[in-house]
Amino acid sequence: ILPLSSPSIVAALSGSRLVQLRPVLPLATSRRRKSARPGSNPANTWSNLLYVALGVLMWSEARRLGRRDLAVFGPASVLVGLFSWVYHASYTYFFQFFDFVGMFVFCFLPLALNARRLGWIRPGRELAFQAAGVVGFSAAVPVLFELGFPIQALVFVLIVAIVAQELALRARSAD
Repeated sequence: ILPLSSPSIVAALSGSRLVQLRPVLPLATSRRRKSARPGSNPANTWSNLLYVALGVLMWSEARRLGRRDLAVFGPASVLVGLFSWVYHASYTYFFQFFDFVGMFVFCFLPLALNARRLGWIRPGRELAFQAAGVVGFSAAVPVLFELGFPIQALVFVLIVAIVAQELALRARSAD
C-alpha cells in the first residue's frame, strides 16, 4: 500500500480495463514536489484570495455588529488565504508548512472558543489555548512528514474535534 502522499501512479485492473489510480492527496507532501514548477496550479492559487476577501468581510461585519468574539475569524481567514495562496503559487514544502499553519490557526479558533464555552479553560485563556495548539501541531508537521504520515489527517482530526465539541454544547443546551 502506498502512502496517500505518494507521487506514484498505481495501475490496477478493474474488470477488463486498466484504471489509473492517482494519489488522493496533493503531491506537495512528497519530496518530488519540491521541484514542481512554480505557479503550476493557478486555479488553487487564485481561488485562495476568496478567503482573504471573505476574511476582510467577516472582520468588518463582526466589528459593525460589535461581536468581538466573531471578529477573530476574519483575520484567521485572511491568514489561511494568504498562506495557501503563497503555497499554491510556489508548490514548495517550505510554503506548504505555512499552508498547514494557516489551517491550524483557523481550526484552533473554534476549538479554543468552544473549550471556554464547555468550561475546559477559563475566560480570557482562549488565545493561549489556540497558540499552544497551533505551535504543537505545527511542530509535529516536520516529524510526521518524515514518517510518511499524511499531514492533512491532522486537519481532519481538528475538524472532528470541533464537531464533537459542538455536539457536546448542543447536548448541554438541550438539558
